[in-house]
Amino acid sequence: MSTDPEDARYDHVSIDDWDAVEEHLRRFADTGRVDTAGERVVAELDNSRFSVARDGEVSAGMPLHDFDAVVDELRFDHDGGAIVVRGDDFDYEFRRP
Repeated sequence: MSTDPEDARYDHVSIDDWDAVEEHLRRFADTGRVDTAGERVVAELDNSRFSVARDGEVSAGMPLHDFDAVVDELRFDHDGGAIVVRGDDFDYEFRRP
């Protein structure tokens, strides 16, 4: 577990806790549309999307960029309107439009 005080603002959600993943993604996309399609949850907000699969595959996109990775955990900053995904060689933040 991180001891970084900045990290305390995030709700850490393991991909293994699928119910929590769905719950947090619905909360994050409260003004958008969230679909569950079998092994994947997709949130669509304005002209952007964020999706996560049960195996940890994350896909995000908005005009001018896309992001794909496999992760073990999502970090939700509901007050700040962001989802952060981190790996050994990447650090990506998806911001609610």
